[in-house]
Amino acid sequence: SWEDFDAKKYKKTYDIAFASMTATVRSAAAVKKMETVAKDYCIVVSWAGKRQNSFNQEIYKIFGIRDKAPDFIGEISAILKKRKIKYKKFLIDDSWSFEGTAKEAANQILPHLQINGVEIPLNKLEKIILEKFGTRKIHHITFAGKGIIIWKP
Repeated sequence: SWEDFDAKKYKKTYDIAFASMTATVRSAAAVKKMETVAKDYCIVVSWAGKRQNSFNQEIYKIFGIRDKAPDFIGEISAILKKRKIKYKKFLIDDSWSFEGTAKEAANQILPHLQINGVEIPLNKLEKIILEKFGTRKIHHITFAGKGIIIWKP
């Protein structure tokens, strides 16, 4: 794991340290690890605080979950600002659609529920989705913010 990774063994070994779509790089210690291994640049592509999906919001309501999009790019920006490190940040609007059965929709949202502490068997979640949406085909679109942040170590 990243927490167990000994960055000092690879000090300035790589031209670029790159992380993509991971929650691992969001603390000052993790940022410093990236800087330890990189000669020239550190680059992170990750979530940037925006996620809208009406299907997910309806399911979250059932379980009392507040829908909050992660903002790892914002967290990294704050860490770098605090250390007075210059960086470039690019924000990107993204979207993707889903169409599938209630079981496929349940499979898709189950990890999000589990991250929020909800443990529910897949077949029970599928039944809730069928009762709520009354259809065998589920359609939804996710609108999300992503970002790229680049800095010199």
